Amino acid sequence: GFGAGAEASAAAAAGAAQGATSTTLEQCLMKNAEREQLAEEDSVYCRKCKEHRRCWKKIELWSLPSQLIVHLKRFGRDRIDGPLTKITTPVEFPQELNLEPYLAQRLSSDATYELFGVVNHHGGLGGGHYTAHAVVTSASDDGEAAANAN
Repeated sequence: GFGAGAEASAAAAAGAAQGATSTTLEQCLMKNAEREQLAEEDSVYCRKCKEHRRCWKKIELWSLPSQLIVHLKRFGRDRIDGPLTKITTPVEFPQELNLEPYLAQRLSSDATYELFGVVNHHGGLGGGHYTAHAVVTSASDDGEAAANAN
């Protein structure tokens, strides 16, 4: 997670379908924030033109939490009727994450978060195990310094 909780889901790792060897968290967030046209079955009736119209959606952040947890969707399909598979593309995480590009409006508070931990899943759809990497601080650190950094 990033220190500075709410949970945000990022889209499947950007470039995974193209066989990319790795991607960045920023690329995942940009992919998640792209404007996307909804499917025909999600069309909405327009009273003005008296027809069903396909709509667009765009995901933007309206507010930011003090602590941020980013959960990446790591399972997907190559085709709509294809088998569910694990996305194995490695994702690189920055030490600092600036969420300003994903905000619907400019906020008065800082939109930068400091990375303090990552949890990884090793295995496949049927099972596996988790490992964690975290910033190690002194035994006297009660976490208040990180919580008040933002």
